[in-house]
Amino acid sequence: MSQIMLYFFTKTFTGLWFSLFNIYLIRKYYKARNLLIKGIGLFLISYSMVSFVMELFWSIWLQHFPPSEGMMPYLSQVMIVTECLMVLVPIHIFRRIDGLKMSRAVLIYFEYACIERLSSVMAIGVVSYIAIYILMQILVYMEQKKDLDYIISKHNTIRWDALAVYMIGLKFVLDELYAASDVFMELRENLFNIQSLWLSVMALFAALFIAGFFRLGVMNAKVNDDKIQYMQKFQNAQEKIIQTFAEIMEAKSGETGQHVRRVAEYSEAIASQMDENNDYRDYLRVASMMHDVGKLMIPIAILEKPGPLTDLEFQMMMTHTNYGDSLLSHSDGKIMDIARSIAYEHHERWDGKGYPRGLRGNQISIYAQIVSVADVYDALTSNRAYKEAWDPEEAKKEILRQSGKQFSPSVVDAFIGCYDKIEEIRRANADA
Repeated sequence: MSQIMLYFFTKTFTGLWFSLFNIYLIRKYYKARNLLIKGIGLFLISYSMVSFVMELFWSIWLQHFPPSEGMMPYLSQVMIVTECLMVLVPIHIFRRIDGLKMSRAVLIYFEYACIERLSSVMAIGVVSYIAIYILMQILVYMEQKKDLDYIISKHNTIRWDALAVYMIGLKFVLDELYAASDVFMELRENLFNIQSLWLSVMALFAALFIAGFFRLGVMNAKVNDDKIQYMQKFQNAQEKIIQTFAEIMEAKSGETGQHVRRVAEYSEAIASQMDENNDYRDYLRVASMMHDVGKLMIPIAILEKPGPLTDLEFQMMMTHTNYGDSLLSHSDGKIMDIARSIAYEHHERWDGKGYPRGLRGNQISIYAQIVSVADVYDALTSNRAYKEAWDPEEAKKEILRQSGKQFSPSVVDAFIGCYDKIEEIRRANADA
């Protein structure tokens, strides 16, 4: 009984460490409430408590159903697998308490499990176990302290899934080394010998390898995040240049810069409605600002003519799509590639009756399909030199009527799906 109580004491100590340190992180970084309840929950689902319950269960089981000597190695494997399966529920609870994604929760939970198991392999008694456990926790904290803010952040690009897989692998390795005492009986004695030294060294090397891999993962993620931040700043600068240029272009055509913003925001909203996880909507928002860049080459008299255009004037107006393609053909980069396809194709029609090439259906780029709807809706609901603004509901009905004719049906469906959002954008960016 004294052995069980001593074992329970060590498990209580490590379980409290797990609970208190995670509560410290939750309080510092996530400002969570009900910390006492969360702390108790973390203690109960800690690997320390789970492993204690499992080992107590197996101890009672073996007292009533003692296996043969030859069955012990196989039994230890069953115990290892059972324990790993048993921690699935605590990991899910841990994830809920800390608000973490599964891969990150698995990594953190198994990190504590690995430190505890490593301490068990290296220790030759309770005192040494606690000393090694504390030392390992301090070393891990000191190693991660300078990057702790970054590691805790939910917006880093650390590959938690890959690191979690390696941490689980380390746990299995340490479990096998710990179970070696079922094969080599002399390791059961709490004495220092060459065999236990060999196991400790192998366990420590395995742990150092994973620690190095974790450190490398964090460093690579930081480099990647720095590149993303640089590209974001570059994209923001590019967006401001494009927006300024587009506003100058719109001023020339007698339209306002708000038209540029509205079409950009409408396009992003429609793209998000079609697929909220798409990776081009930010590019589309910027690139759509250049949809009428070709109008820079059209005479101002035609652009600002208050009445209907003659056939010749309309033919000249239609050439702005070709000019847009030509003006953007020498620019590199994803945004400019999208902008070029939009400038060239945003007057194509789903039924093939548009210009300049008479493309139909999905021959038209998805970017141009989206901007076509956004541009027409904004044109209908805005005052122009040649017309008054339509009522938004009438403009919406017109977009619906043109589904499958002028516009892609799937884009129109997305437009209707996010119409309330589009109306919010229109009202927030109304012309002065």
